[in-house]
Amino acid sequence: MLRKDISKPIKIGSFCILTYLVSYISRNLLSVVSPELIEKNIFSKEYIGYLSSVYLVVYALGQLLNGILGDRINPKYMILTGCLLSSTGMLIFPLVTYTFIHILCFAFFGFGLSMLRGPLMKIISENTLPKEARFICVLFSVSSFLGPLVASFMAVIFQWKGIFIGTSIFAFTMGLVSFFVISAFEHKSIIVFKAKKDNIFKGISKLFTIKGFVFFLLVGSIVEIVASAVTFWIPAYLSEYIQLSKEMTALSFSIISLVKVICPFICVFLYEHLIKDEVILVGICFGFSAISFLGLLFIQKYAVLNIAALILAKSAASIASAVLWSIYIPSLAEHGAVSSGNGVLDFTGYAASAIANVQFSRIVISIGWKGLIFSRFAILMLGTLVSVIFFLSKMRKTGKMPSNSIGCYGAGTLYESEESAGKQTNELCAKVN
Repeated sequence: MLRKDISKPIKIGSFCILTYLVSYISRNLLSVVSPELIEKNIFSKEYIGYLSSVYLVVYALGQLLNGILGDRINPKYMILTGCLLSSTGMLIFPLVTYTFIHILCFAFFGFGLSMLRGPLMKIISENTLPKEARFICVLFSVSSFLGPLVASFMAVIFQWKGIFIGTSIFAFTMGLVSFFVISAFEHKSIIVFKAKKDNIFKGISKLFTIKGFVFFLLVGSIVEIVASAVTFWIPAYLSEYIQLSKEMTALSFSIISLVKVICPFICVFLYEHLIKDEVILVGICFGFSAISFLGLLFIQKYAVLNIAALILAKSAASIASAVLWSIYIPSLAEHGAVSSGNGVLDFTGYAASAIANVQFSRIVISIGWKGLIFSRFAILMLGTLVSVIFFLSKMRKTGKMPSNSIGCYGAGTLYESEESAGKQTNELCAKVN
């Protein structure tokens, strides 16, 4: 059951979702303007790939550090600092031509944005009831899909420099707004922050003892490769390989992003009503996505079929991603480790994505787009295989078909009621602290 007064989760959810839009609009800027940059010979494909990798590497390292700090430092300071740092990088980048400054800008960019997700997830998971937290996290994931959509429409309307400068102003504004909103919420006891005071290294080691955490490290790596490294090259793939115009490329990318908005809702429906096991659901999605990517090898001449296959491939991978971010991560609230767990999982994912992005750019240059397509297929099939192995290992240990076995919120698997879930979560967080 939900609380009678739903104003608290509505306020928390609305604030966190709007604030997080800063991250997902910003991180897609370089991708959506890449066709223009390549067409006008402003930057080469390899240079764009390296700038993206600088962002991904710094973001990954920042997620690890800031995820841990996010359980210990008030979110309003983390979010304000993150928005200001990323805003600075976005503002300076289009105004200079020096390679070193570009690298520095994307380092600022990546580290700043890494300070947002962990603290926001902690606010959601530890200040709302479990069922409320999961629904907010679904909407939270939707904001990540709206980011590329907004960025794509901006690419249709504005030149690349204007896009970076405009987004910089938006990030700066949201940083200031978030600071004052969180301060007001704390004053009214809408948000209560409990800082962890345990040993940092001991806290990290405990994460790996949580059920399913190691498996979801691999899941996080694969979905982030698809979400970042694969998505990054879609505009260039459509414009060069399929030979769409700049306007059609931006429009197609927007459509692909728009369809994915419903994926977190599909994920929750499948999980609660049809496939009541996280591992099975992830494995099926990875397999379907892999087959869809493989199909691109046989339909080059058909632009509509290419876009449809990309939609199917990205949507299936997005449902697998929603299992991680909307179902598994909120369950870490019972361990008082939402921000830390988010940081470690995101770090692993972005580290894998950074490596993949460099390799993808080399594959495109040396082998061509078909080699890139096949590499995507291989990565997703690896995820499918690991999911099958992990599921079978659980079957062997329990001797029966597992159901909601990771121990996530939902379907009454952890607690008898949502109210007791909220109380027990708060008690556990107090013990951890």
